[in-house]
Amino acid sequence: MGEGESRGNPKLAIIHEPESVSLLQLVGEYSNWLDLVWAVDTARLSASDFRQLSRFGTVCDIGSGERKSVAALAALGVDAVLTFADGQLIRTAEIAGELGLPGNSVTTARRLVDKLAQRRALASAGIPGPRFSEVNVAATSAETSAALESVTYPAVLKPAVGWGGRNTFAVMARTDALELLAAHRAAGDYRTMIIEELLGAYPPETRDGLGDYVSVESVVCRGEVTTIQVIGRMPLAADFRETGAFAPAGLSDEVVAELSRTVVDAARALEVEFGCLHTEIKLTAEGPRIIEVNGRVGGGGVPRIVSDTTGVSLHQCAAWSALGRPAPRNSWTTRPGVSYALALQPPLRTPTTLRRGWRDVLHGIAGVHHIEARADRALVQAKDGSYGYLVMLSGTTENLASLLDVYRSLYSVMETAT
Repeated sequence: MGEGESRGNPKLAIIHEPESVSLLQLVGEYSNWLDLVWAVDTARLSASDFRQLSRFGTVCDIGSGERKSVAALAALGVDAVLTFADGQLIRTAEIAGELGLPGNSVTTARRLVDKLAQRRALASAGIPGPRFSEVNVAATSAETSAALESVTYPAVLKPAVGWGGRNTFAVMARTDALELLAAHRAAGDYRTMIIEELLGAYPPETRDGLGDYVSVESVVCRGEVTTIQVIGRMPLAADFRETGAFAPAGLSDEVVAELSRTVVDAARALEVEFGCLHTEIKLTAEGPRIIEVNGRVGGGGVPRIVSDTTGVSLHQCAAWSALGRPAPRNSWTTRPGVSYALALQPPLRTPTTLRRGWRDVLHGIAGVHHIEARADRALVQAKDGSYGYLVMLSGTTENLASLLDVYRSLYSVMETAT
């Protein structure tokens, strides 16, 4: 390339799952500086999804085997690979390695997906956490009993590989865990599970009406971890279903600094080199304790909350990191008010409906930007996890006290069947 010639926009391959991220949001944030390649298994795409992806970039079929997938992306000359889906982290690492592009190792990607591998890596690095044990659902009763007896109760039982809080249970005693495992076997679900001691108090305590855990949104580039925002959380619904996120989190500078150090330590233990991290941390009397580290941009309205309060796009940060470059910091600011995304979670195993006139109630709340209604009635089970919500309410408000008023108004529009 001669002096003064322009190579054009970097070419970013997104290992894409349609439900993992808003397509239009990505296009809006990337189209002016990136050329997009949608790397997908075209056999699993609907015709409408294929047409929509084709409108906004090049569609590359990666469903025909690893060797052909890598060759196809290499032929397109991609400069970076990225995913927003937990289920594609390992494959993204494999492809980046084959192409010689910035990315995490397959071992690191596996630690970001597999909760057992993650707990073991954190424990090996001396990072404080709960006692835990692997539970082989297909094991003999003696082996299962030994695993369940290695922790104290109450405890958490969940799949070693899974997301969105699906099939995650609070177990009060070993007998409860045995019953749940028997139900998994009866349903033909033999996935490996992890049982770990519950962090903090149970039932979970509130922090002046707010949740007792947070998430830390950060970006890693060549091993350097930068904290972008600490996101506060509303109280969890049973069993560990998320009911909302907000920022600023209302924490002191000292606590924020401690949370940031915790994420740095975790990233080093997991050997993370690139990408965005969404790290959930419990605020306990003994200090911050990691719930889990996720190797992608947070969901549940987190990107908009971060953008509202800091001016930073997590999607832009993820792309810069995938290119092996630190994200520009010229637009990072502190903005007034509280930004939120609240989820209306119905009680488990209870028929629930929205009250007549619920839309008028929610539209009447000052500062509401968006109302996403998923259903006006539901019978939610543990398998639904945090995705069983009825309504997602997004907006801004003046302070944390008014946020609690919005939260109460949201939950006032739900009623259970009698």
